[in-house]
Amino acid sequence: MESRLIFNTPDGPMCYIDYDTVQQGESIFRQLRKIATHRHGARTYGFSLFEKVSNRLVRKDWFYLPSFDVPCIRIFLDSVAY
Repeated sequence: MESRLIFNTPDGPMCYIDYDTVQQGESIFRQLRKIATHRHGARTYGFSLFEKVSNRLVRKDWFYLPSFDVPCIRIFLDSVAY
């Protein structure tokens, strides 16, 4: 595992997916950011991208969504097959 993508909800982190390379995590993160619905409002849902550095995870990038976004969740969950 070289990168991790975490899905955050209003109650905190809900689930995460680990990727074998940093490039895989970044690729999925870019897809999510590209398709995400961007509206003004409360930032309650979101994705955080972490990269493994030595023996710990460092947050590399993140973005928030104003509401639950089904297309983003589908991309996120489908990435398990990578």
